[in-house]
Amino acid sequence: MILLGCRGLRKLGLIGGMSWVSTALYYEAINKGVAKRKGGLTSAPLLIESLDFATVGKMQAAGEWDVLGELMIASAKRLERAGAEGLILCSNTAHKMHDWIDGEIKIPMLHIGDVTAVKLNADGVQRAGLIGTGITMNEGFYRERLEAHDIIVTVPDPALRQEVDRIIFEELSRGTVSRFRSGP
Repeated sequence: MILLGCRGLRKLGLIGGMSWVSTALYYEAINKGVAKRKGGLTSAPLLIESLDFATVGKMQAAGEWDVLGELMIASAKRLERAGAEGLILCSNTAHKMHDWIDGEIKIPMLHIGDVTAVKLNADGVQRAGLIGTGITMNEGFYRERLEAHDIIVTVPDPALRQEVDRIIFEELSRGTVSRFRSGP
């Protein structure tokens, strides 16, 4: 989503740090999209609040969603006060709290599941596989957004979901990318 207003590019707030690696990917993708659309040396006006993933990850693992939600609402409000005109969460799993956060701020907030579904529909995709953290694959907050756009969603079997979750937390979140090996 590139926010374009009559003044040009609008300032976008990003809640990141879940992990810093995914936040860097969002930053890069947004700026590449702006440069492609606007040309020249144009880059996106962004405000980024990077949370400590060690803290966030512990809260997620402990099921402390209320505490984590309050942390993220506070972050969203800081970005809003700093001048953000729209908000993005730089993590699929963080979208578990999207509606809660969205209800506490006045600026529009993107849900990555909706944007993904719109793109899948535009490309004629009717069935999609969903991989992500165990929380993202096992709970409905992301899948239901896709299904609301008539996308049939499947997730890997439980053993593969566990391995994907391990890879995300032990490798990708640390910036390590290695070749996936299934089986012995």
